[in-house]
Amino acid sequence: MLAVVSSACLSIGCGSSSSPIDGTGSNALASSSGVTWTNVGNGIHGTTVGSGPNVLIVYGGYTATDADSEALSLQYVSAQMGALGVGHVYAVRGPEDASYSAREIGNSSLAAQLAGMVSSIGFVAVVAHSSGAFVADELFTEASAQVLSRIVYFDLDGGSWALNDTLVGEMAGVYFCNGHDSVAGESANYSAIVSLHADFPASHYYTVNSTGSGCNVGAQWCLHDTLITTRPHNPATFDLDLDYVDFTGTGRHVVVAEMQQAMADGVFSGGTPPVDAGSGVDGDAGPPPPPPPPPNDDAGDGSCQLGGQSYASNTCTETLQCDAGAWVSRTNDPANCITGVVAGAGCVTDTGSVVPQNTCTSTLQCDDGVWVSRADDPSSCL
Repeated sequence: MLAVVSSACLSIGCGSSSSPIDGTGSNALASSSGVTWTNVGNGIHGTTVGSGPNVLIVYGGYTATDADSEALSLQYVSAQMGALGVGHVYAVRGPEDASYSAREIGNSSLAAQLAGMVSSIGFVAVVAHSSGAFVADELFTEASAQVLSRIVYFDLDGGSWALNDTLVGEMAGVYFCNGHDSVAGESANYSAIVSLHADFPASHYYTVNSTGSGCNVGAQWCLHDTLITTRPHNPATFDLDLDYVDFTGTGRHVVVAEMQQAMADGVFSGGTPPVDAGSGVDGDAGPPPPPPPPPNDDAGDGSCQLGGQSYASNTCTETLQCDAGAWVSRTNDPANCITGVVAGAGCVTDTGSVVPQNTCTSTLQCDDGVWVSRADDPSSCL
């Protein structure tokens, strides 16, 4: 099957409009100052960030500049990918037109470079936002079989003109990702992502929980950027010049939830997910609550599995509660949840990560293993 998802919703709002939890060290702006970028092909620049064997390629959306894509790629390295052994980074500017009809990006040069180093590569993470997904498609059609087998692809609210069952099957992993805010709504290409996953059963489907993004109700192009940042700068629409570059300020982090999901799935190996990198512990556009895992029949003790760990019955996350081996929607009464779930009075999040006591979201606070209303627990937040 060949997937062709190219519509007006993928042709606008994917670039700069040209014109809120403090950012932490792991999410501070990764400046490109002092980094030497080398031209690889038209619109593609590469750099070395360490001795790791793995590769990260970031495809910016329509009108994303070289500087935009370079800044975003370094942010991913700082927040997550560096810990996964990424040593080589390629940043790709956005296409000249949103459907990438000109095919002007030098993907053939990049494919050749990857082929020459493939024997030493562990994985090639390809992250493509919006119309950048059309540009990434071209690389997939030109990459060698050895390179394809190492690619883990993250399509962030984008489309496709080239993917087929063979390409998807040859890659190490394919994640189609969209965003949903329980108040503001869905990202611009939400339905297109659902359709792509349906076309390719071998793929993964991931919805970033964008709740708390600050986007206006119905502002789908603002939500489009919650695949990149937990807190888009313009609540009405996209702004790649800012959303790719500036991750400072209250509640604003780079989103790496889909990468952490790939780690949980075993597609990536090694590394430790940071708790403050778009992971959702602050309630700002991190990963979504996962679907309830199946009962842990082997345990026979009513415990539940989440994030590779086993939790006792009545353990609660922000929205889930362990009930007889299955995760169900929790009640609003924290008295139904057990305390002392993890050492140090921390809490378990919906994604299975563990956060310290007094970690706060916009409405909840971690109190000895239980997420309670901040109104009921006035102690200061971390």
